[in-house]
Amino acid sequence: MKVLVLKNHPLEGPGTMEDFFRMHSISYSIVEAGLGEKIPSLEEYSHLVVLGGPMGVYERDRYQFLKEVALAMERALKDGIRVLRVFQK
Repeated sequence: MKVLVLKNHPLEGPGTMEDFFRMHSISYSIVEAGLGEKIPSLEEYSHLVVLGGPMGVYERDRYQFLKEVALAMERALKDGIRVLRVFQK
């Protein structure tokens, strides 16, 4: 099992999920999508976690990186990778 975590905002991290990953020796990577880090190929991942932020998915024109995040989610779903989308309150 290997998890890719996409962060959409620098202040929104995986929190207790990261504790869980460490506790259970689950391999994971964190990509700062909101800061422009490139999203890697999903081939080596079994799970994709997409964290929230103050922006909305409808703001793709304002936040260009959201287009890449959405494409990653689409690819993951198409390829049978489990996806968890975490929303901000």
